[in-house]
Formats: sequence, structure tokens, C-alpha cells
Amino acid sequence: MNLRSTKTIMLTLFIAFLILSGFYIYTQNADEKRGITAMEGKEIADSVAKNWHNDSIFVYLGSMEDSDKNGFAEKWYYVYYSPSTKLVENNITRYESTYIYVDASYSTIMDTEMSVDSEIGTPIKNWTLDSVDAAEIAKKNPTISSYLSKHGNADTGYGLQITDKYPTLAVWHIVYLDMGYLDAPHNAEIYVDAMTGEVLYVEANV
Repeated sequence: MNLRSTKTIMLTLFIAFLILSGFYIYTQNADEKRGITAMEGKEIADSVAKNWHNDSIFVYLGSMEDSDKNGFAEKWYYVYYSPSTKLVENNITRYESTYIYVDASYSTIMDTEMSVDSEIGTPIKNWTLDSVDAAEIAKKNPTISSYLSKHGNADTGYGLQITDKYPTLAVWHIVYLDMGYLDAPHNAEIYVDAMTGEVLYVEANV
């Protein structure tokens, strides 16, 4: 084998190595997080809410754009209200409330309105599990794990609130929906205690 042939083989191997390395980096990056977690966004939303009204109280959050089954989303929204803005007219009590939208670049948008007190929701004061923690608990649950094994590309949505069903608990509600192809939609949902991680309810239509 002459020197020229050897150089050609080495160059070919080097190019192949670069291609494979690029593919590996791409696949690794594809598995990395995209977006932000609920708690990451809430740090920004809390600051905006305090500037809006110093007595602002947090009552709800939800995922919006491109949320995934790992607990990340490209955008979250957070709901607050201000007790000091209480207004009573015709025996109807209203408060000023605001939706604060936080995207993955930490840009924010506010949408403020007067809301009837029954629509405000219960203040959330104590919760320790971030959206990624709740997502991990959900994925380890046998019912959700079985569902995702069949519908791995299902759309995923997250919500955190105190509901009538669990009036003393801040609860993560995670919903999965696969619209299917020439088939009926398949959905699943799970409720997770945002303090303890206990699974409170789970159901799946596989």
C-alpha cells in the first residue's frame, strides 16, 4: 500500500469519525432538557407579581407551549390575586387577578383582570416538588408507564392547584393525550401530592 492510499484511507476514517461524533452529540442534545421547569419560571413570576401588587398571592400554575413528559415546558403561566383590591358591588366580591406568562428565555407577559372571588382559587403556600419531580413520579407509576410505552409521543400538560377534591393539598395534575391515527384518542391522567409525592389518583385509557 503506497503513501497516497494510506492518506486516503486515514482521511476517509477521519471524516467518518466526524460524522459519527456529530450524530452522537446531536442525539445527546436531543435528550437534554428543553424549556424550563415550573419552579424556574415561578421565581420570575413571583418577582413580577410583587411589583404588580406587594400583597399578591399565588393560586395556580399550568404549562403551555411544548411541555414534555419530563416536566419541562417552553412556557408556563402563573395566577395571582391581590386581596387589597377587593371590590364589592351588588353583593358580588371581586379581586384584581393576573396571569403571568414566563417563557424559556424568561421573558414575561401579564394579563390582568377583575375576577369573582369564587373563581380565584385557594392560595398555594407549601409545595416542594417541581414539575420534573412530579413527572418522574408519574413515569414510574405502573399505569402511566404502561400508557407511555404504547403512546410515547402523547402530548403532556401540567397543572398545580388546590382543588375541591383535595382541599388541603397542593396537587400536581398531569394529563397525557395521544390523538391517535385512524383511531380513538387515548388519554391518561395522574394526581400527585406536591409535598409528599404520593400518587392520589391515576387512570389511563390505553
